[in-house]
Amino acid sequence: AIRRLHDENVGRREELGRPHDRIHGTADVARERQPRAFDLDGDPLTFAWSGPCGTATSATATFVCPLGVHVLTLEVSDGVNPPVTATTTVIVSETTPPSLTTVPGDVVAEATSPAGAVVTYAAATATDAIGPVTISYSHASGGVFALGTTTVIVTAIDGAGNAAGASFTVTVRDTTPPVLTLPADITLTTSDPGGLAVTYTATAADLVDISVPAACVPFSGTTFAIGATTVTCTATDTFGNTAI
Repeated sequence: AIRRLHDENVGRREELGRPHDRIHGTADVARERQPRAFDLDGDPLTFAWSGPCGTATSATATFVCPLGVHVLTLEVSDGVNPPVTATTTVIVSETTPPSLTTVPGDVVAEATSPAGAVVTYAAATATDAIGPVTISYSHASGGVFALGTTTVIVTAIDGAGNAAGASFTVTVRDTTPPVLTLPADITLTTSDPGGLAVTYTATAADLVDISVPAACVPFSGTTFAIGATTVTCTATDTFGNTAI
């Protein structure tokens, strides 16, 4: 828009072109403002900038403006006619996301229950050009992670709502075999030359499967020959871990 002022007494006209209305940048950005202004009679012009970003008295002015919306006012005078004023709006916004400087590496943990395992991991860190950053995780450190692989999403958000993301994995596995509980050595006597039927109890427990059957050879109730017989027991959980 062009602002015009006409002086009927001297027949002169001063014209002032308005600077650009909207400027986007980052916080505390120096912006140069240069209006289009001239006097029809060629009189020298004076310029007076004012506003929340500072003041200046040159045609071309540079201001350092913080984040936000700021209105700058320019007054131009030829020293004869009343001054002409115009305003320009400067919008300073941050559009640069934070930078995730460190992200936890992939984690492998051993299951401690059917639910999985409690897993802790190091905290991520992030920086931002403007201010503090809030970091969040899709799965919190110190929580229970299920058996298998879980992807943890890390998100860093600055005060302007700009976000950066990264991820790592937490793998919970079961490599621990069951624990066998076996009877002590058994000694019996018999007058039967064919031997004697012997019963015993063997059990197995597992951190993940809880109860696992114990398989023994010779099995309980078998007729054992006279002499010493070694009984071998095994237990295998659902992940293939075997105890002997």
